[in-house]
Amino acid sequence: MPSNMKRIAALLLTVVMLFSLASCGGKKEKESTSGKVVLDLFASTNSVLAVANLVDRYQRVSPNTSIRVTYDEPSMLAAKIEAGYDCDIFICEDSTCMDWLDGTKSGEANPNKNNCLESDTRKVIFKGLPEGAVEFDEYQFEVAMTKNAASSDEISKFIDFISSKSSDSCYEGSGFSRVEE
Repeated sequence: MPSNMKRIAALLLTVVMLFSLASCGGKKEKESTSGKVVLDLFASTNSVLAVANLVDRYQRVSPNTSIRVTYDEPSMLAAKIEAGYDCDIFICEDSTCMDWLDGTKSGEANPNKNNCLESDTRKVIFKGLPEGAVEFDEYQFEVAMTKNAASSDEISKFIDFISSKSSDSCYEGSGFSRVEE
């Protein structure tokens, strides 16, 4: 490899490392140009129907909030949060992925010593089997606010909403049920 190529490769590697050091970044305010609060929600693909219903209903009762949802496999979403992607709320059924990001966990549960979640906001919110699931055990979906959350007040309102009885129809319409606290 020519020396110029090595320098370019080293520079690119340095840039990637600097971005990874910014993982679980600091809090930042996000507001759209329309003045709405914008929340970024990462949710597992197994929760699409429930989360879509919840977001739609919440945006109707809180019109000054816009929620952008990213769906993917739990491990991919956890890796993105660890890498510092904008995410305010994380919902998934894989407690291993939640533990991976939770600063209160140690050892094999959190080998990278991540501290990306507000651990006191972490809780099971709904359960059930997504359509087409072949497993016999119900999934239990957890929610948590991330450390780099932009608007903790609005996120708390959203988590309270999805944990309340007023959200039951959102779960029932998608084959899930809310977990009582």
